[in-house]
Amino acid sequence: MDARAGIKHSSAKTRKKSQHNIEDYASIVEADADEPEREYESSYRGRVQDHRVDIQPQPLIILAQHRQQSPTNRYVPFDQMLEDLNAEGLIPRTVYLTNTEVQLDEQELGLHFASIAQLTAKIDAMRTPTPQLYLARAIDDYHVRDFEAALADLGRAEALDPDNPLVPFMAAQVRCRLMAAQNTLSDVPGTTVRLGLQRAIDELQRVIALQPRFVYAYYNLGCVYMSLHDYGLARKAFSDALNLDPRFPDAYYNRGLACILDGQVQLGLSDLSQAGEYGLYGAYNLIKRYSKQP
Repeated sequence: MDARAGIKHSSAKTRKKSQHNIEDYASIVEADADEPEREYESSYRGRVQDHRVDIQPQPLIILAQHRQQSPTNRYVPFDQMLEDLNAEGLIPRTVYLTNTEVQLDEQELGLHFASIAQLTAKIDAMRTPTPQLYLARAIDDYHVRDFEAALADLGRAEALDPDNPLVPFMAAQVRCRLMAAQNTLSDVPGTTVRLGLQRAIDELQRVIALQPRFVYAYYNLGCVYMSLHDYGLARKAFSDALNLDPRFPDAYYNRGLACILDGQVQLGLSDLSQAGEYGLYGAYNLIKRYSKQP
């Protein structure tokens, strides 16, 4: 159009790939000098080592009534304690161990609010409510993000059944989410957040005292230590989890990341490789990234 109107442009002979000046559309394209190697956000395009991943640990294993199965990570958290709880039928919906939380829509949130109302009516009608009812309501409270109410119900459940490891396990989960909500603007936990995370550590240590073979208590303990940037204790906690379950990919991934952040790069790469073999393919991107470092 400009040519027909007699307007001339002195476009450059070459242009960088990142430059998008329409007047230079016909120029030869050069690669940017500092252009990174291609990385894909998609889970299905490109080599697995080129998938872009954030340098973040795998999340907590939590008690929840919703979960999303990974298309690549086939590991399914399992513990007989939870199987027994579900078999009792005292909690209205199945409870899972998962670290893939699902964003709930309005209808699903409405179901949880309705469940809270129903459980409250049952509790109020009983002279001595069962601890499972309080635990069930705490799970509903958690899903609607009423963390203070969840902690209150877990306290009531523990008073009635102090030997149930799932109660302090969930209390630690709620405290971690509550602290994460209060620390959204900084990677470094402030005093209030540190105190909250320390209470989560106390809860998890109580779980371990009650049930020393509960793998996910050790794993979550490592995750909390990662949040506090205490990578030495995090590595030990993940190692304890792997001693109980040597095929736990998330524990390998997090221990590998803790090693790298603690300066033990080669040890970390070995753990990340193991995580990748068990289906956490995002580990290969970190291996590629940190293998280039001296």
